[in-house]
Amino acid sequence: MNLIQGIATIIITLLGSEVFIVPAISATYSGWASLFVWFLMAFMILPVAFVFGKLGKIYPSAGESATFVGAAFEKKFEKATSFLYLSIIPIGPPVVIITAASYLAGAFGQKYLIDFIVFATIIILTLNLLSLNISSNINIFITFTITAIIICFFIYALFQNYHITNHKLHIIKTFAIVFWCFVGIEALSHISHEFKKENDFFKAVIIGITTVAFLYMAVTFAVLVFNAYGNESKNLRSLVIIASKIIPYTDKLIAFIAFSICIMVLNLYVAALTRLATTLNIRL
Repeated sequence: MNLIQGIATIIITLLGSEVFIVPAISATYSGWASLFVWFLMAFMILPVAFVFGKLGKIYPSAGESATFVGAAFEKKFEKATSFLYLSIIPIGPPVVIITAASYLAGAFGQKYLIDFIVFATIIILTLNLLSLNISSNINIFITFTITAIIICFFIYALFQNYHITNHKLHIIKTFAIVFWCFVGIEALSHISHEFKKENDFFKAVIIGITTVAFLYMAVTFAVLVFNAYGNESKNLRSLVIIASKIIPYTDKLIAFIAFSICIMVLNLYVAALTRLATTLNIRL
């Protein structure tokens, strides 16, 4: 992987499906103050990104997080950490596949949900048979697409008339949900050895985190301006609501982008976990 591919992979991983829901939920909890929460959380997560970036550079291995633990403590803790990561296999991937399929089903009809689940599963299996380099190139295309859409939303929102109103604050709840949007750095560390240049992983992590923080704040700003939040229905359809104000009948486009992002995020997690499983088998 080169630097651009790495940055795209990190952006896709951290945006995930959360970018379609969490900004609206944070706005629902804290209104305009949620922008400050996003900024503060990004500032707090940068040291964590810095640490993972440096460790990935020093210990380039598919075992990454477990390798870090093993370097600091005993080998048994390294194995325990590996098994802890692998324990999410029966839980995490099925949920993401169903979520991805649900986006398409919401746009094209719930009767196709099972078909979309099968379709998503086939894509995941196919992508994992291909090289990580091919997946990274797909990530670049999807990253440019979603970034362009978010920037358009943000710029369009800047020229709207809006008022900053008082809002009941639930800062702790907002911090809790915003935090989970930045969880995923640990999965990225499993592919640090895939970079052509050892310094690129560290650069990709820092640039990727910074870009993701801006994109989340841009989406939250647009959500606030267009009042695309406040209840479960609005929160789930926040980007569709914004898009429809700019370009009518864009629900299918947003659904397809959401589906693609979910698939690529899951592809990275599967790739990371299979690499981790391989290194664990070697150690045993």
